[in-house]
Amino acid sequence: MRQILLATVALMGASSAFAADVNRPPAYKAPAAVATSDPFSGFYIGAHVGWGVNDGGGQAISAVPLSGVDVSAPQGVVGGLHAGYGQRFNSLLYLGLEGDVDVSAVNAGGNGLITATSKNDWMASIRGRAGIIPVGHALFYATGGWAWSGGQFSLSSPAGTNSVSPTMSGFVWGGGLEIPLSGNWLARVEYLRYDFGSVTVNGPIATFSVNDRVEVVRGGLSYKF
Repeated sequence: MRQILLATVALMGASSAFAADVNRPPAYKAPAAVATSDPFSGFYIGAHVGWGVNDGGGQAISAVPLSGVDVSAPQGVVGGLHAGYGQRFNSLLYLGLEGDVDVSAVNAGGNGLITATSKNDWMASIRGRAGIIPVGHALFYATGGWAWSGGQFSLSSPAGTNSVSPTMSGFVWGGGLEIPLSGNWLARVEYLRYDFGSVTVNGPIATFSVNDRVEVVRGGLSYKF
């Protein structure tokens, strides 16, 4: 009888332990981390270099016969730094803001009885960027905003030399393509068109007028933080 009672108690204890295990809620396990890194979202800084052409050129006009001179298509190297912030939305839309500053060697001169020269020494801009990422990791974007430039424009003749060095401002617009490289590096190629209005240099026997419109094609590298 004693052995039967002990067996019964042991069986009841095992049943209670089994019931407790069955009713105990399963231990919580945190979901595995999912990589959400976006190569285009965040702050970035970089450098760029390219070629610029002032398609506005310039023309010196004089009442003196055979003294007129054209300054056609000043051009040269343009390079500098850029920095900005961008954010990707809904896996497709991209919006951002960027500023840049360039040293410019876009210049040309024309010679005759008079000499005229046109040169853009530097350019800078603040631009919005809006684009789409239609497939993979390629960002196609449009950009536009406000720009500034400093230049030197001169007119020389037998009667003397006159020059102006204005700081100009105007619109800039363009577009480009940006792709991620290894690490946090981004590569880009873009086109920008600056329109700084007109500049006039008045001399004793001539007037030199320039429509300062600079087109730039450039490539660059950026590092995203």
